[in-house]
Amino acid sequence: MFRNKLFGFVNLLIGIILVFGLVGCDDGGGSFNPGGGSNPAATVIPSVAINVTSPLKGEVPNLTATGTGNFTIGAVSWNPGHNPFQSSTVYTASVTLIAAANHTFTGISSATINGNTAVRINNTGNAVTLSFTFAPTLAKDITGISILSQPTNLTSYTHGDSLNLSGLFVTINYSDSTSENVAFANFGSLVSASPSNGSQLVRSTHNSQPVVVSVGSFTANTNNLSISRKNINNQWF
Repeated sequence: MFRNKLFGFVNLLIGIILVFGLVGCDDGGGSFNPGGGSNPAATVIPSVAINVTSPLKGEVPNLTATGTGNFTIGAVSWNPGHNPFQSSTVYTASVTLIAAANHTFTGISSATINGNTAVRINNTGNAVTLSFTFAPTLAKDITGISILSQPTNLTSYTHGDSLNLSGLFVTINYSDSTSENVAFANFGSLVSASPSNGSQLVRSTHNSQPVVVSVGSFTANTNNLSISRKNINNQWF
């Protein structure tokens, strides 16, 4: 009789351990998690659009890059490392992005620098390095840039839409008193726009702001963008 009571007590104790132990170890998805709590899958960052100041003869390399998304941006490195930039020279810009908490670059499908497709290097999920090689720097000096023609669409956007810079023309002035009119389609790597063509527009960031067009440190602004709010899962953005 004593043996039966002992076995009963032991079985009860094992049952208690299993019940309370597994409750503390279950992460809610049926997987073992010794620390308890949830371990949600990271959200993929599908695309990134980064802007850097393009290299221009006689200018000091700018080490700051800009972009909007669930990531932080490191300093820009330039190769070769001339300071200032030289004329008729090919330069490559590289920059490393760090994903925000619970986000990952694993599965990223698009990355651009100044609207041009960037090379993705060392994608660890938590971080990815982007690089882009610019066309050779100009041999002559630039004295300014201005907007000749506004983009066709600056006002018919909703939060999350992609920017379309079709119709944009700029005029570049040179130190030899000549000038050049450049269509958006011919910007190449000489002229950049921020936000860049195809960038996903964020109302809180881009509404009532211009598109900044740049050649090196010379800039010109378009008229302001107008971006309507959007209801996503009963939340307005």
